[in-house]
Amino acid sequence: SGSIRFKKLMMKGDYATAMDIAKKQVEDGAHVLDINVDDGMLDGLAAMQKFVKIAITEPEVSKVPFMLDASKFEIVLAGLKWCQGKPIINSISLKVGEELFKEQ
Repeated sequence: SGSIRFKKLMMKGDYATAMDIAKKQVEDGAHVLDINVDDGMLDGLAAMQKFVKIAITEPEVSKVPFMLDASKFEIVLAGLKWCQGKPIINSISLKVGEELFKEQ
C-alpha cells in the first residue's frame, strides 16, 4: 500500500492498523498487496520483515500475492525470506551498477 496513511502508520510502528488497511484492500477486491517501505525516515529492512511476518499470519491478507517494493535489494530480500507462494518484485534498482545487481 503506497498510501500516505499507510506510510505514517509504518513510521509510527503501528503495524496492526497498517494490517487493517491491507485487509480492507483485499476485501475491496485487490488481487495483489503492494508492500512499499521505501522512505528515508523508515528502517525499511525492519519494516519489511515485520510487516510481511504479520501479513503471512492473516488469512484474509495472505491469500493474495505480495508485491515487494523497495529500491534496496536487502529490503526486498528480507521480504522474500518470509513470503509464502510467489511474490512479485517491484522497483529493482540498477543504481548500484549492473555487476553488483547480477551478484545479488
